[in-house]
Amino acid sequence: MSSQTDAQHPSHLPPPPRLDPRRWALFLDLDGTLVELAARPELIEVPEGLPQLLRSTADRHQGALAILSGRSRADLSAHFGLHGFPAATLHGLERCDAQGRMHRTADHRPLDGVRQQLGVRSGDYPGMWVEDKGGAIALHYRQSSHLRSAIAELGRELIDGRADLCLQPGDFVVEIKPTGTDKGRALSAFLAESPFIGRLPVMVGDDLTDEHAFAAAQANGGFGVIVGSRRPTLARYALASPTEVIDWLRALHDSGNDKDQP
Repeated sequence: MSSQTDAQHPSHLPPPPRLDPRRWALFLDLDGTLVELAARPELIEVPEGLPQLLRSTADRHQGALAILSGRSRADLSAHFGLHGFPAATLHGLERCDAQGRMHRTADHRPLDGVRQQLGVRSGDYPGMWVEDKGGAIALHYRQSSHLRSAIAELGRELIDGRADLCLQPGDFVVEIKPTGTDKGRALSAFLAESPFIGRLPVMVGDDLTDEHAFAAAQANGGFGVIVGSRRPTLARYALASPTEVIDWLRALHDSGNDKDQP
């Protein structure tokens, strides 16, 4: 990942341009990017027509659209109905390519000891909610923001001395996951495969977990788009909300294939 000095600090960043669909590949986060955040992940409200919009956008880019999410693959299908989409889930631990082949970048078993410890210790943190995703464990505190420091410390204690596990901070959450997996690595893996190969990447996301993918997009000649007001960021452009992201995607359909587009 690029150094912090490469991050964009200004509160105002310009909106992303319209893109020539023959040259660009789109990588999209979900929560906080395409849908508004909710108190718990299962309570999100999917905007009407979102799956159809994503399918038509993918068709316009000759299939070069992938979802990069912290959710599991099963969760992606259950809540969004995005069957058959290329997707990297659990922050890249699981990756389904455009041909439907599944790739796993790490073993789930290192988390067994963490589960056992949480079974004993989670009661000491009223207001924390533990989400076991199988390949990652998320410690949520959205409804108890005062727990931020305590849960960060708990996460560090749970992986203390474990080179095979790491922490991924996020928006009112700390995730424990196998080392060596992130959205940036997933984005780079997609770019080495059809239909993404030879295209420039655009990553759209809102959370700290998306910064790895912003860096990977930039390193491969593309750029990131931050959703919301979080700064600093490696993203070059910004959109204020999921509603603006959806409006931007719809605008891509009206832009044609003009040669003056980037």
